[in-house]
Amino acid sequence: MPRRRQAAGFSQPAMKKQPQHNTTKLFGANTAPIWNYTSDGFSASLPIFPPGDPLRPVNGLTDGANGPRQFAYTAGANIYPAPRHGAVMSFAELRNLAALYEGAQICERVIFRVARRLKLEIAPRPEMEGANKTGGAWMQEWLEDPEKRGGDLASWMTKALRDTMEIDAAAIFHRRTRGGSLFALELVAGDTIAPLVDEGGRKPRFPSPAYAQILYGAVASLWTERDIDYVVENPRTDSMYGLSAVESVALRVNQALRKEHLDLTRYTDGATPGGMLETDDPKLLGMKADQLAAIERMWNAALAGNDRMRVRTRIVPPGWSFKSTQPEATALDFDRWLLNITVSAFGLTMDELGFTDTSNRAVGDAQERVIYRNAVRPHADMYSEYFTNHIIRRYHGKPIAPAAVSFSGQGRPTRGPVLWDARYYARWQGLDEPRDIAALADAAAKLTQAGILGSDSIKRW
Repeated sequence: MPRRRQAAGFSQPAMKKQPQHNTTKLFGANTAPIWNYTSDGFSASLPIFPPGDPLRPVNGLTDGANGPRQFAYTAGANIYPAPRHGAVMSFAELRNLAALYEGAQICERVIFRVARRLKLEIAPRPEMEGANKTGGAWMQEWLEDPEKRGGDLASWMTKALRDTMEIDAAAIFHRRTRGGSLFALELVAGDTIAPLVDEGGRKPRFPSPAYAQILYGAVASLWTERDIDYVVENPRTDSMYGLSAVESVALRVNQALRKEHLDLTRYTDGATPGGMLETDDPKLLGMKADQLAAIERMWNAALAGNDRMRVRTRIVPPGWSFKSTQPEATALDFDRWLLNITVSAFGLTMDELGFTDTSNRAVGDAQERVIYRNAVRPHADMYSEYFTNHIIRRYHGKPIAPAAVSFSGQGRPTRGPVLWDARYYARWQGLDEPRDIAALADAAAKLTQAGILGSDSIKRW
């Protein structure tokens, strides 16, 4: 091929030979530019490890009204003739735990005694201050004996609080007159009432039955939500039943009962102290099993269940030595720890139970307020709201029976029956522990005379 001629007046510089580089692309050498690693729009629309589309819903698992079920109730939950079916602990077990453990019984009695001092008052709402309180007096008088069987409100509250604290199920039956007026509020043992559920796992609305009373393993009666109020302190979304104070510490209560049984056994059935008879005498090592059993029966028979023999000196058979396997003293610290947990579950303090070894004036008032803040006030507020919302408001405008009578005075028009009035509400008097002013004044004078408190401090005190 002929070479091109060089243009006139121009000379072509000599070309310098460039070094040749190895252009072979090695795998993993990281030689590609960074933009080669950027995904385009097509590849970005195809993610790896995607979450996947949700599974298609199974028909028939909604609440029947295009909503979710409250919880996954047991299939056929309404046909089991037993309340609390399928629960970890039955009503009977909760009742037994509360009855056998004295720690729970003491806590209940403390709350009962304080609750009996409360007085229910039916007062006008704040926007009605200064209004006539006659209507409230009629409703308050009716609630002084809710069951209309010669009892009082304090006894009614004691029974309701017991069911609330032990099984968290207070069942209240509305007994009405033929005219539809409320005649009485009768308490029914909550462990005989089984709440029913609708398709969505919720309480069936009127007129469908909402509760069944189970007696002797059979359905005794069915009731609607207007007939029975099922008062639960701690409602749950995964169950129609509440969570009582006893159930919340059921494991600790069981431990306490086993501990007490162990302590009781030490003083009744077993050898005291429990132990073993040992020997290293070669002559005794060859004894037969029946001979060893005879010595064991003789030793245990002399001590088991015999308090007098336990405190006497016993002669160990020759060649044998006694080795104790039990502690010398009962573990009272463990008992106190279990009691502390139970007391806390009931919202109390050890001081209220009479254990005042760690109490003093500095913390006495604070601990005294705990019982009203954690134990009494929550229960009191719950039942005052119940009387307000489920009794006064529900029966607003209806006659108060059996006081609903019409009467007239001489020369006066006939007065109509007294009615339930929603302009009033229920509240408790005595929730705050009254302070003994005279005792405080006497104590302040003595502290001042002793020079412990000055004039400025005594005013703040």
